[in-house]
Amino acid sequence: MPRRGLPGASRSLKGFWSHNPISPYNAALAKNMDIAKDINHHPTPAGPAGRHNAPPIVSLGIWKFARNPEGAKEFLQSRLGGLSVL
Repeated sequence: MPRRGLPGASRSLKGFWSHNPISPYNAALAKNMDIAKDINHHPTPAGPAGRHNAPPIVSLGIWKFARNPEGAKEFLQSRLGGLSVL
């Protein structure tokens, strides 16, 4: 009997690829689905034109109404290891 897949998962039972692998894995764990033991994490497959990934976008900000914006800026500078903080 075919397994019931996760939302959006392939029904071919040949394979499935997700660029957000932790989300289907966590959903399978939360629902105690058998497929959770078969899920693994690995890099995006490379095709004829190479491997293409979207870089993670990380941004931090300080609210205009922050009580201590200078202290927040100093904290971010200390945590970012010397990267510039505007």
